[in-house]
Amino acid sequence: MVDEVGNIEPTEATPYDTYNFKVKLPKDRIGDDVILYSRWQRIDPAGEGFYNCSDITIKQDNGDITPPPVVGGNLHAIPGFFVKPGFVPVEGDTVRFRLMAPGTGAEVLDQRLVITAANQATWAQILAEQINALATERLFIGVWNQTAAKYEFNANNIHANQVWVEAENYGFALSIFKDLEPLPPVVDPELPEGSWSKSATYVAGDVVTHGGKTWKAGWWTKGEQPGIANVWTQVLTDGETPDVSAWSATKTYNENDVAIHNGTSWKAYWNTVGEEPGTTGEWGVWRKL
Repeated sequence: MVDEVGNIEPTEATPYDTYNFKVKLPKDRIGDDVILYSRWQRIDPAGEGFYNCSDITIKQDNGDITPPPVVGGNLHAIPGFFVKPGFVPVEGDTVRFRLMAPGTGAEVLDQRLVITAANQATWAQILAEQINALATERLFIGVWNQTAAKYEFNANNIHANQVWVEAENYGFALSIFKDLEPLPPVVDPELPEGSWSKSATYVAGDVVTHGGKTWKAGWWTKGEQPGIANVWTQVLTDGETPDVSAWSATKTYNENDVAIHNGTSWKAYWNTVGEEPGTTGEWGVWRKL
């Protein structure tokens, strides 16, 4: 045993309170292949004990160790936080959230919320929930809850929330427009015939082009972007393959969608959610490619 500590009070943290222990290691302990074995004993009637083994590296001084990036689920966090300290809209303001596509910087989402006396204290959560409802599996504002294995908005600390997207290199901007300032209207750009339009209404079977790809609507939709919203299914041409990502138990997959699970690619033969590839049988919804 290298060290032992007594009773420790929890420290407030996000999304849950944490227990932090400072451990002194002997000066002669050093190496790249080290195993840290720890035991935590709770002081309660049940006398629960917790055990953990960790692979660590021990270096002298600060060691110049760069911690690994925080990874959450299947999405990528845009650098920075949804709401920065000091960002405080007041009644009458309009808060505007814009999401920009990677590479081109083209605006793919423009969501706005007018601040009132009723929502001034909760505007960040309300705006985030509006955005999250558009395409939870491809765009989410919140934090990654490792224990629950899901994304959720942290209402207790709004400055901890980040913008998570399916692909890397997206950008976003959160702005305040004062009540005396004219707010720029949402204007759809000139688009080639057949292109998806944010202001148009589509029904099941409608086909559009967007982002250099062809998409088919599965049901009634308006304002939901192809490639982000599950309502759209990519229509593949000869020799074209769909975008593939890891299978998710909460994502809705449409006919011909492809997902990777346990290192194998699987194709959905009809709409499905929650059915694990490899468990649906030879004639089930998922077929191995």
